[in-house]
Amino acid sequence: LREAAAAITVSDSNRDFLSGICAGAPIERIYNGIDLSLFPPVEKIRSDAEPLLLSVGRMVEKKGLTHLLEACAALRRSGLPVRCRLVGSGPLEAALRDRARALGLASAAEFVGSASQEEISAHHLPAAAAVVVPCVVASDGDRDGLPPTLLEAMARGVPVVSTRLPGIPEAVPDGEAGLLARPGDPDDLARVIARTLKEVEGTRSRAIAARARVERLFDASRTSAALL
Repeated sequence: LREAAAAITVSDSNRDFLSGICAGAPIERIYNGIDLSLFPPVEKIRSDAEPLLLSVGRMVEKKGLTHLLEACAALRRSGLPVRCRLVGSGPLEAALRDRARALGLASAAEFVGSASQEEISAHHLPAAAAVVVPCVVASDGDRDGLPPTLLEAMARGVPVVSTRLPGIPEAVPDGEAGLLARPGDPDDLARVIARTLKEVEGTRSRAIAARARVERLFDASRTSAALL
């Protein structure tokens, strides 16, 4: 950082962290941008009898996917017949499949492998009642700064649920553009998912606000111009 003419990071929380370990470094925050033409708003939020919870990303510890499976199982036990679809692959895939079976989710948890950005936008996001990104800090300290999956779901107007990990509330202000749970707490995650599925008008309002927020802050044409 001290040797760099400039350093760029993707969130204010990242900038604060880096400034804390290297005072005076020339650090700029420029948000990750997405191509809004690939992610037009959906016409209507899905309200199926068995709502689909969608996760997109690498199957690694920091994604918190075990907590999604545990929350899904808890919701089903409570009488809310959710399903979950995990899009992606990674070193924890076998362990996650085993965990899903152990939780009784053999028929309710779908592992579909990796998908292109176009497939995610056209097929997976429109099918979802909510996108769940249950990020945690991994045991080695690895963590997400600002997951692109959140921005893509927000752009399509699909309700989002995530956690209060630093950086994420910048994209998803809790109660305004989505709902956030405590990191690493599957019971709180289940509570927030249930609220998202049951609060029809509130969820619709947050989804509309989320799309507007992406247009304002995360449009790739603007973030790329700032980077240049």
